[in-house]
Amino acid sequence: VSHLQWFNQSKLDDQFKQRVMRMARWQLANNLPHVVADFFDATLDHYKFAVNAAIVDHQFTTPEGSVHLAAAGIKPTRRQQPPVPSLGCVPLHQLPPGCVITTRTQADAAAVNASRRASKASPWATAAPMDPQQAAAQQLQLEWLQRGPGPEIEQLPLQSFAQVLQQLQRMLLLAQPRLSAAFSMYQRHCRDVDHWQLVDTELSELHRPAQLGAFLALQRLHLENIMELVHCDWSIKAGNIAETLINPLEPGALEEEVALDDDAMEPATHRVNLHGPPVTPEQAMHSVQLISLLMQQYLRDKVETGLTLYRDFWCQYGIPQGSRVAYAGYPDSLIPDDPDKPLTVALGDANLAWRATHGPLEAWGSDLFCPSPPPLFQLQLLVQGHKVQLVPSLNDLQLAVLSVFNGIIEAGQSIEDLGQKAKNPTSEAMLQPMAFDDALAEQLRSDILATLDINKAGPAALLTSFEAIQHELDAAGGPGGHLAAWTAEEHCLEETETEIERLLQLAKSVNARTDGSVWFKLVAIDVTQAKSALISQALAAKHALQTWLQDQWHGDNQAIVARFEEITTAINQEPDTTENMNALTKYLLTVEQELPTIQQQIDASCRTFAVLESSHYQLQDGPAEVFWQLRHWPNIIHGEVAAARDRLAGYRDKYRLQLQADQQQLQADLLQLQEDVKEFTKLGGLPAVEERLTAVQDLEEKLEELAKRSELYQAREDIFKHPKTEYPLLQQISHAFAPTASMWRMAGELSRHLPDWMDGPFTEIDAEAVAANIDIWWCSSAKLLKQLTGAPLEVAVAVSQQLQDFQQHIPLITALRNPGLRDRHWEKISVAVGCVVKADAGFSLSRALQLGLPAHVAAIEEVSEYASKEFSLEHTLDKMQSDWAGLCFDSMPWRATGSSILRGVDDIQQLLDDQVVKTQAMRASPCIGPFEERVKVWEAKLNQTQDVLDEWLKCQQGWLYLEPIFGSEDIQQQMPNEGRKFKAVDGTWRRLMERLAKQSEVMVVTADEELLKNLTEANRLLEQVQKGLSDYLETKRLAFPRFYFLSNDELLEILSETKDPTRVQPYLRKIFEGIAGLSFGADLEVGAMISEEGEKVAFAKPFNPKSAGGAVERWLIDCEAAMRDSIKYILKESVDAYSNTPRDTWMCSWPGQVVLAVDCMYWSSGTAAAIVRHKLAEYASQLTQELMQVGAGQCCLISNTTSIVH
Repeated sequence: VSHLQWFNQSKLDDQFKQRVMRMARWQLANNLPHVVADFFDATLDHYKFAVNAAIVDHQFTTPEGSVHLAAAGIKPTRRQQPPVPSLGCVPLHQLPPGCVITTRTQADAAAVNASRRASKASPWATAAPMDPQQAAAQQLQLEWLQRGPGPEIEQLPLQSFAQVLQQLQRMLLLAQPRLSAAFSMYQRHCRDVDHWQLVDTELSELHRPAQLGAFLALQRLHLENIMELVHCDWSIKAGNIAETLINPLEPGALEEEVALDDDAMEPATHRVNLHGPPVTPEQAMHSVQLISLLMQQYLRDKVETGLTLYRDFWCQYGIPQGSRVAYAGYPDSLIPDDPDKPLTVALGDANLAWRATHGPLEAWGSDLFCPSPPPLFQLQLLVQGHKVQLVPSLNDLQLAVLSVFNGIIEAGQSIEDLGQKAKNPTSEAMLQPMAFDDALAEQLRSDILATLDINKAGPAALLTSFEAIQHELDAAGGPGGHLAAWTAEEHCLEETETEIERLLQLAKSVNARTDGSVWFKLVAIDVTQAKSALISQALAAKHALQTWLQDQWHGDNQAIVARFEEITTAINQEPDTTENMNALTKYLLTVEQELPTIQQQIDASCRTFAVLESSHYQLQDGPAEVFWQLRHWPNIIHGEVAAARDRLAGYRDKYRLQLQADQQQLQADLLQLQEDVKEFTKLGGLPAVEERLTAVQDLEEKLEELAKRSELYQAREDIFKHPKTEYPLLQQISHAFAPTASMWRMAGELSRHLPDWMDGPFTEIDAEAVAANIDIWWCSSAKLLKQLTGAPLEVAVAVSQQLQDFQQHIPLITALRNPGLRDRHWEKISVAVGCVVKADAGFSLSRALQLGLPAHVAAIEEVSEYASKEFSLEHTLDKMQSDWAGLCFDSMPWRATGSSILRGVDDIQQLLDDQVVKTQAMRASPCIGPFEERVKVWEAKLNQTQDVLDEWLKCQQGWLYLEPIFGSEDIQQQMPNEGRKFKAVDGTWRRLMERLAKQSEVMVVTADEELLKNLTEANRLLEQVQKGLSDYLETKRLAFPRFYFLSNDELLEILSETKDPTRVQPYLRKIFEGIAGLSFGADLEVGAMISEEGEKVAFAKPFNPKSAGGAVERWLIDCEAAMRDSIKYILKESVDAYSNTPRDTWMCSWPGQVVLAVDCMYWSSGTAAAIVRHKLAEYASQLTQELMQVGAGQCCLISNTTSIVH
């Protein structure tokens, strides 16, 4: 039986365990957890054995079970014996006097007998013969062993009464007078503190509703006082008893039972008088342990009583389920309409009776009749930081109530454990009468929480009601943010008026929502501050909006008033000219056109004033004063405009007469100027050229001033609508004066420049400017000779002669002032002239004439021309080199490669091509001699730069193409040789771009000859890699010819992701014309093919791409085979189903292409049969009827077929 498996449900569960632990005293069981565990393990083993044994014995009650168990070698576990009589079965008449009879189980009896025999045996004792009584006892024991459980008989020696009494006193504690006195004294001390309770439920000193802190302080003070008395009158006295037992008084010593210090209420520790003979230390220690257990039990009783009283205290605030007492304090609009529970006095609450006799309650707390009992706590509903909250909160209230509950339990744990103290005087162990998680404590705590939860519903609803108002205010931006949110959007005056009214009504609704105090059954809530805060927020937002509206209104009014003042100032100005008079006339016209618009603005201002006044906003003095000024301005401005019109009529007559006088004066001034010009044109004398130039400037200024006056008077004639007056005399004077004035200006300029050109430093002469001026003056003199007469003509002839004489020196000046002349050229000139010639600071044109250089002009011009060509080549070379200064390569990061590439090289390539061509042309020039070596070096540098750039761009193109390909591990594994080569190129490229980031100037970078070698080698490797890649792709296409439908890039994209077969999906349309996708399962098994229209065809034999080992072409071949097999299978199944399935159902059950193919087959067969049987019309009618059935059912769309390629 012990080896049988256990299949039954055990009845020894946790409930059974707790019941047994309570029977054995709960505290004792908690103090000895290992003993409890061993006991329950042994009990469970006995229980399992007993159940299995009962099952086996029950099987033996049936013939079939007996045969089966006997064949298995299993015997019954229970012996058949007659039932034991209820009055006993021990043969007392056969027992000698002094025998003890006990009944135990077989295992217990054997253990007791073995221990007893072991204690009585002696290694040197000799065997003694047994008397008849011992033999009889042994015989009874043998019978007990044979018959199972029964009595065990042990013979005890006869003892005297004194001996037995002494043994009882030694074994029983209460049999000792001293210990009995100690326990009696302890019980008396316990009776002294029986009337004390750990919690104050009367609350006589608490004025309700009270603050939570006052309630806690009262309970804390009460608990501290009680525990102080318990400690002084009970704990210390019990400790004195224990101290006396452990350390007894000397004989003859007397001491009071308890002594108190004079300065404190704490009793001093003294030993007490206990009468009776002394006891053994073991008995004393055992007694102290017992007293400690009794103290713990007594404390538990006190804690249980306190917790129960505390629970009962809160239960008086309980609300029956469904009772309308829960709605104390609620407005009627929030109380559910329950006709089965009317408001009557029978509900047991005076508040409800009051509600039943009064009208509807519209606000929270308007039922001001005091409930019975009155609310215990006073809470405040506060608004702090735009957050509505109860202070203290409902959660804090619950925690405070539970803190008193836990304080009672904690107080019971503040008495020291005398038993542990007796064992170890330094021990600080405390009694543990009740744990915080005790079952009773948990039950009482849950009762209190249930009461609190019921009473929290009303306050929570009130809090939610006020939170809704705060949320509404916050949603609009709050007092400060509301205005910002409102002004951030465009709103008309009507919308602003509506918003002001909404805020006002919101403030009124807060005031009407609740009374100042709301009394619920448990708590009374003061909502004064919350109401005031919310009303203040709403009114502040309203006031801010009104103030903003006033400011906008005031600003607009100020602008209109300022405009009126501006108009008044402008039209009251006195026009001092005809132009100002005309401007004022136009301004008046503009003002008359503007006045209707201003009147509309005034009307809008009046509407805004009405809004502010209707919303009871107190206008400030400034805005109000400006508004009333604005109301009077329209009448004022109309009068000002009329007066201005009258004034302008007078000014118009005045300035018309003034214009006539001014025109007459202009004619007189023109006649005078004509006489002055006529006199001036008769003057000559070249030496007086400066004086003549001054006269020319004066006459020109007069002529210009008269021209401006003529234009002004013509403009004023337009103002007065008069015909425009012409002044032909002005044009005549200007025409007559122009030649003479030009001649004198030319003569003056020539007289100033000629000395500088002849005798000034030759190096400061600008040959091109000299030649240009001489040409201009020569042309002008030729015209003037034809226009002038008299003395001015003589002056013009003299100036023309000077120009002609100086023109002979222009070729010499141009040749000698060539900027390309160098020392070698001056040496040639000196050889040609026959003397040393060089244009330095002391050289002048007069010196050149003295040396006779005009006679050698041809030779000098030849040398100068050659120098110009050489200078041009040198300048071109310098410019080409300067063009490269600061020109750098530009690069950019390339995707996620961590490297970069060149960009924007078009400008560099264009510049390089242009300069290569120019350099080649320069080398072909006959004047390259002095710069030939320099040009060759530059040409070589340009060629190297071109080679480097070509190789660089070629390498970049190859790297960009191959980098994403060989970035895939799959490609590298399939092409290891090419992968290694590309890795070498990739390293070269990355190092090159890193150096470029540090130094990017073109001419510096390309000057490195090693760079060209590296790029050339990289391009050679790239060509090998590309060739290997092309061979690899060709191999794949030969293995699966449908790859020819894909480009190299598409094929590489597939091959680079062999681990993910789903990457093939985007290219399936090109590989298989009719397949748009494949259906992959969780393990990547392909179970179906999907058309572009979404039609799905399951494969007859699904396949898994994993079996291809990463070879895409292999599983695509499997896909092709599965496609063909599936189409063949589906076609066959469809053909078989056609004959035994209705046509409309059949058409909707198969893929579209299969339907077309099979239908064509049957149509051809049926048509042929109909032709043979001459029933073609009947067959056509049948087909039409079937087609109409399909259309009526709208099962499927025949047009949405799929072209499946096979």
